[in-house]
Amino acid sequence: MSLDCRKCAIKTRCTTAKYRTVTRHVHEDALDRMKARVDAAPELMRRRRCSVEHPFGTMKRMMSGRFLTRGIVGTSTEMALSVLAFNMIRSINLRAKPS
Repeated sequence: MSLDCRKCAIKTRCTTAKYRTVTRHVHEDALDRMKARVDAAPELMRRRRCSVEHPFGTMKRMMSGRFLTRGIVGTSTEMALSVLAFNMIRSINLRAKPS
């Protein structure tokens, strides 16, 4: 069996390329497992959505609701710094609470 389409009888009806390729995301198997879990129990996604809403709302308030930079590099750097600041503040607050 050939691994490509060079000798396929119906190649002309399928593609004009020399051969076909199939690409998958590096973590496609993990994404498939996650989708299966969510499809089996949709309430998990609702619960997760509720739990992540608070951190994003807090970061949005810390950032005054918008990014100060433009472009993907600047905004992803700004978001990474916001997430870092949120996590540091959260960990400090968790450690400071009396047991």
